[in-house]
Amino acid sequence: IGGMTGYISVMLANLCQEIIVIENHEGFISLLKKNIKNLGIKNLKIINSAFRDGCVKESPYDIIFIDNPIDELPNSFKDQLSSKYGKIIMIKKIDNYLCKAYRITKNNNNYTNEFLFDVFTKYELYRKRAEFIL
Repeated sequence: IGGMTGYISVMLANLCQEIIVIENHEGFISLLKKNIKNLGIKNLKIINSAFRDGCVKESPYDIIFIDNPIDELPNSFKDQLSSKYGKIIMIKKIDNYLCKAYRITKNNNNYTNEFLFDVFTKYELYRKRAEFIL
């Protein structure tokens, strides 16, 4: 999720049978298409969709890789995983500069959450929606 120019997507395409990339920025989609064509990548499909939605119609997924920090993981992503050891690899935004990488593994309707490493960046894929406060 968040293919941008395709750097990570191309690496992942060489490690898997099929990869579906979610990107919603037209400039990045066109650059991604150009890059995968130039590199001869044939197992990559691009879906123009909001990042928060993922891509239900192509699910279930063995792995969902979120390429940029996020504040919160939408529950719908867990629903898009394979029920037998589907995984989400993600970077959770902790504060303005600190993030933590996690692997979430699904086994039927049970989930394990494993800390992987710290990440230091102020970038994030999408911002948490502002809530109305009285």
